[in-house]
Amino acid sequence: MGKAIALVKCKSDNSVWMGVYNGTADTLERYFKPINECESFESLINEIKTKYYARPPFDEEPCEIYSDYGSGFWWNGTFDRKQRTVVNGYTLDCIECERYGYEPEIHNEIPDWANDVLGER
Repeated sequence: MGKAIALVKCKSDNSVWMGVYNGTADTLERYFKPINECESFESLINEIKTKYYARPPFDEEPCEIYSDYGSGFWWNGTFDRKQRTVVNGYTLDCIECERYGYEPEIHNEIPDWANDVLGER
């Protein structure tokens, strides 16, 4: 499975969180961490393996989600910062669209904020 960096930018305060995007399945791992707490992408992958995943109810806020998988792309979703998880937008396949009525518009570009964040690392 192709693992790639995933970033979430919360629209309320522009905070950025790092997670993992699984390119083969077009899904996000459900655990994210504030980017300033991430030592490396590899350490985050190892940490995710031991984390308990979030459960409803969720306290959602709008966010933008970016993955550097392939040539990079982003979409809108919702994020629960207390549970450190993407609520809507964690998968891009038709299962989520059918189950939750969520159909993300995919933007095949790297947003400026993601470029800035990745350039700093």
